[in-house]
Amino acid sequence: MFYEIVLTHNYSKVMADRYFTVNEKLIPYYEKLLENFPAEPYYEFEKILNINDVKLKLGSCYFNAYNYEACVNLLKTFSPEEKDFEQYYSMLADAYALNDSHEKALEVINKWLEFSRPSQSQRILSQLAYTLYTLKREDEALRICGDGMQFFPEAPSFYNVASLIHIDKGEYTKALEILNAGLKFAGDKLHIYMNMATAEYKLGRFGNSLESCEKALAIYPYLLDILIIKIKIYYETGDYDEVLKLCEKCGAFGKKIAEVEFYRAGAVKRQGRLDEAIEILNAAIADGLDKEIPEKEPPNREITDGSKFHYELAIYYEEAEKIEEALAAIDKYLTLNPAHIGAKMVRGRFFRRLKNYDTALKIFNELLLENPKNELIYLERGLVYKATSNIPRAVEDLTTAIETNPASRYVYDDLAQIYMS
Repeated sequence: MFYEIVLTHNYSKVMADRYFTVNEKLIPYYEKLLENFPAEPYYEFEKILNINDVKLKLGSCYFNAYNYEACVNLLKTFSPEEKDFEQYYSMLADAYALNDSHEKALEVINKWLEFSRPSQSQRILSQLAYTLYTLKREDEALRICGDGMQFFPEAPSFYNVASLIHIDKGEYTKALEILNAGLKFAGDKLHIYMNMATAEYKLGRFGNSLESCEKALAIYPYLLDILIIKIKIYYETGDYDEVLKLCEKCGAFGKKIAEVEFYRAGAVKRQGRLDEAIEILNAAIADGLDKEIPEKEPPNREITDGSKFHYELAIYYEEAEKIEEALAAIDKYLTLNPAHIGAKMVRGRFFRRLKNYDTALKIFNELLLENPKNELIYLERGLVYKATSNIPRAVEDLTTAIETNPASRYVYDDLAQIYMS
């Protein structure tokens, strides 16, 4: 499934651009041929027998040049002959899906089922399973995957879709069970290794994840998703030199990638080059990467999109003692994520550090009205009271923080400092 590859795994940007460029250059040729058909003399060389052949060729060029809307509009202008059913319905369903019209894609697949030959069953079912998955109809997709794995055990797409569903649900062990079964039967193992790398990473089994990454990269050396998993693993294990080497390798994709730049800044910062890390984040924001969604994350993650560049930039500026700049960055983040409690707390801390105590107290008072069990807010407000020499209120807030969460050892440290001062 071409669109499964595009949606879930970013292939080499170099190869993709080359494929894109070829098809983009062919579009005017087939548009002219369609406009003048059958007058153009060179159509016989292409073995084009009728106008539907021209439309399918042009539709294929639109599709491979990522112009999915044009592909859909063209394919809707004719009814295919039986010999063209598989190419027509498959391309139309893919184009709808990639144009975010998943319900339309499902309609096309169901129509395809009415006319399909038995030899097309595996292709249709795999495409149907993936379309249902994109529509969040996981139970139906899993049922089709189960049938597909039973009747077409050599087809990797059923194992891949089923494992993606379980990965999204956080059921990583179940996903690995399915993928290990796929390794025994499926012919094309690329996406199986890719999904195994993801599941193993989510389970914290970094060694196993890296092993699956290398197996995938041995098949196709430039897989962005896999390179990012490796970057995350080396980042979390503190091998920042390796992180930066992998970030450089991602330069082969021909453009800056949000997730790569985010971890590159983090690695540089942890090597003690804070100013350079700030430059990387600012450059990423200037390039518009803060508007991207770098990866699909579990629903409980608070910062899920490119706006996290602003959050991280605020923290970096604070470490550099540039509190005004830090405040501007966190304000930008909060315009994009107004309900983020942690960012509001950080904003209150910045006002405390700027000695704007009234604003800081106002922020923490409002937060406590909505989050009376959050010991960190009591801690932050207590530090404001300490800064204004209101020691009784500072002790009261820090004591409340300890009572709310006795495991908060850092609160004990702050309380001890007050008593010792």
